[in-house]
Formats: sequence, C-alpha cells, structure tokens
Amino acid sequence: MQLGRYGFTVIRYARGTTLGIPSGLTENEGSELATIAAGKDVLEIGSWYGYSTIRMARTASAVVAVDWHRGDEHAGYGGSLMIFWRNLVKHGAADRTLPFIGRTVDALPRLADHQFDLVFIDGLHTYDAVRSDVELSLPKLKPGGTLAFHDYGRPDFGVTQAVDELVAKTSASIRVVDSLAVLKLTTSTH
Repeated sequence: MQLGRYGFTVIRYARGTTLGIPSGLTENEGSELATIAAGKDVLEIGSWYGYSTIRMARTASAVVAVDWHRGDEHAGYGGSLMIFWRNLVKHGAADRTLPFIGRTVDALPRLADHQFDLVFIDGLHTYDAVRSDVELSLPKLKPGGTLAFHDYGRPDFGVTQAVDELVAKTSASIRVVDSLAVLKLTTSTH
C-alpha cells in the first residue's frame, strides 16, 4: 500500500480513469457496468470514490450505493465519503444515487426485498465478506436479476471462490470482462 494524494493509504492497483477518479476498475469494466445498469434499479456494495457509482448512475434508473466510507484492508483505511459525494455532484450522478452509509450487515436488512435488477458487489474482498454480501443481497434482487463482482480471478482475494460456488449452486450463466464477473441468474435463489 502507498500513501495516496488524499492523505491515506490506497490500494496498490488503483489507477486513474477517464473521469479522473482513482479506481481499481478498468475502463472496460466501467463500460460493462454502464451497459448492464442501463434502465435498471441497481444496488452497489462498495463505492469508494464513486467511479463505478457514476458509471452506473449515468445509465441506470437509480443506484443505491452502500459503503461505510472508512476503508478496509484492501482499499486502505480512511474516509472517502466527502470525496465520493463531490465526485457524484461533479459528474452529474447525485440525482440518481442514494448513498447508504454503513456496513452491508447493517444496511442491507433495511432495504426491501426484490427491488433491484442488478447487484454489484465490490466491498471487502475476503471470501467470508463476499459470501456474506451475496447472502444479504440475493433477497434484494428481483427474480432473473444480474449479479456482478469485481476482482474475479485475482488469487489474492476470495471473490473467485465465492462466485464459483454461487455459479455451481444456482447454474447462473457467467461471463467475465477483465476481472468483472457478470452472473445472470436463471432460477430463483431466494
């Protein structure tokens, strides 16, 4: 990890984007998120500085962005809420984004079931955290909805194992863009 320009540690693989917002997402992944979010109600788990939020909000009906904005062992520790909000306003995404500040274990039970077409999971990347995010978010997904996960295929995270288990359990179709795994659920998993 290294000290970032915002004064706290940031993930070592963060890169600049065409929006000028640090992100671990590639441009291809951002474009794919915008495509699969088009016209949809989206639940995002993990927002950091808002790059993925903005990419989805520009095409989505609405994005509920859940993040506690204090960082973690993978993104680095430090507050990101003010930078996140500033980026949403600067890039015209604030009017289609509802930030929910808190941990997923506290936030997701407060959201109604079956209200989202797309759930994008990019929170803490440990196996247990990803599995927990999946378990908490599946009831929020409409039948036949889409799940997307960032950092699939990275051996230093638990994302791949959690996604592969979900695919085996649900027979979901999967396609991968860089390290973005997109799962289309074909059966009810609730």
